[in-house]
Amino acid sequence: MKIAFNQGLSRVHDAMEGLVLSYQDNYKQVYKDYSFTVSKNAAEALGFIQDHVDFAIPCRELFFSRDREAAVSFARSRFIPEDITVDAFADHLAELTDEQARLIMLINLNDAAKQSLDHEALVRLSRGEGDVVAFIRQITLPPAVKWEAMEFFDDTRGAMQAFVGLVKRYLPVYKQVLDTYKNAIEGFETYVSQGVGADGKRFLNRVVRDAIELESENISVGILFFRSRSLTCVTIDDKLRVFIGTEYEDTVKQALGGEDISMLIFKNLADKTRFQILNLLKSGDLYGQEIAEKVGITLATVSYHMSFLLAANLVRLEKIGQKGYYTLQKQALKRCIAYLDTTFGLSEAKGDE
Repeated sequence: MKIAFNQGLSRVHDAMEGLVLSYQDNYKQVYKDYSFTVSKNAAEALGFIQDHVDFAIPCRELFFSRDREAAVSFARSRFIPEDITVDAFADHLAELTDEQARLIMLINLNDAAKQSLDHEALVRLSRGEGDVVAFIRQITLPPAVKWEAMEFFDDTRGAMQAFVGLVKRYLPVYKQVLDTYKNAIEGFETYVSQGVGADGKRFLNRVVRDAIELESENISVGILFFRSRSLTCVTIDDKLRVFIGTEYEDTVKQALGGEDISMLIFKNLADKTRFQILNLLKSGDLYGQEIAEKVGITLATVSYHMSFLLAANLVRLEKIGQKGYYTLQKQALKRCIAYLDTTFGLSEAKGDE
């Protein structure tokens, strides 16, 4: 097993997260959805991006809206080389063929389809071997985003040229953010890099609290500055990419509140949305988009609720095929029941009615 910190891949991913979150105040709604306050640094940085980036390009809702966040898909793409850097990212995007760009977008849209297609079916669609319009019609998305999806597939080259142009204008702005918050970003990168280098899987398990199945032969680790309270897992073929928010460990500590794991479980069970998610998982494993559709929340909101459930060891994230599936950790609930039994002497009280 190879576990390594990958700064280039990490920053490319984080840069695209910042671009999406800054679009039309996306980040304010994202944080509101899970009742967090935005960190001062992230809020300032996202406001700076808003002031310096013009999002007026075709298909901008498709690329940047909270409904799809497709721009981030290009940073998660299987076509990205492991040695990618922020400086090379715009050129990488420009070199994608129309077929590759369509496949990345189809994979993104497929997460929202009522009947998900397998990878081979998506490849055929990307080659023009199938009815893309029919595929888009069945997707559960706002009409404006659907319309832009059709525009994208009608003129992929034109849409990508506009997107690449925006990314080229944005990356110098992102570098200014890196420079302004250098101490916070590089400090956390050093912490994660040294931890991975010294203790590998043991360090990663400690940080993610054994919440992710770390069985891939190739694991790349990165950090998230803009989505600082998140823990994200992405599977690309046989590779696992784990991105840790700069405030994720603080979020876990906040969730624990100095109390033991049983109290943390109770807090999660008391949250209506998280209880609903756990109730869904009792019937079987689900991946993020399935949870979003069943609960009626966005994929970004699912991610943040899952961060708390992962911290409490109530769920586990595991790679199955090309997706990360969440599994209910019933053993954690059983320990919680045992805690109640011991604390209140429930077994002894059976005859007290």
